[in-house]
Amino acid sequence: LLGGILSDKLGHRNTVILGFFGAALAITLLGMAHQFEHIVIAAACMGLLHRLNKPAITALVAEIILAENRKRAYHLNYWANNLGAAVAMPVAGILASVNYSLLFVGDALTAFGAGVLLWLFFQNQFPASPVVGTKTPTASQPVAMQSDHLLWVIAFGVFLFSCIYA
Repeated sequence: LLGGILSDKLGHRNTVILGFFGAALAITLLGMAHQFEHIVIAAACMGLLHRLNKPAITALVAEIILAENRKRAYHLNYWANNLGAAVAMPVAGILASVNYSLLFVGDALTAFGAGVLLWLFFQNQFPASPVVGTKTPTASQPVAMQSDHLLWVIAFGVFLFSCIYA
């Protein structure tokens, strides 16, 4: 719910990036927390921020991908998420066998890496937020994409994020 509200207020791009960077910070704080109160607060923040970007990514795909490619884009996003979850299990087992704290470090690094990747790629693709007084593209009038690069970057970011999160 919060992800959708922020996506409408801040723009899809900003919400996606906020979700990834916020999740990286929250999981780092959770990994460092030792007192019960700190663990509860950090876990609540992580729960709130870890999937904040999901509605924004869905809206972003609808906004920037042409209608004839949208079904493929959603499928690619779904597959990237599931592939990341499949990779997460053995990676988490390996990290936990070395040091349990590495799970938090790995999760924070993947979330931060996905945020950096998308932030760098989004910089010149389209505005961070709608400009007041201008018409923003809608699902019936998407931003024309010259290639599938943005789609693959989003999918890779989702995959990277899912590699430890799941």
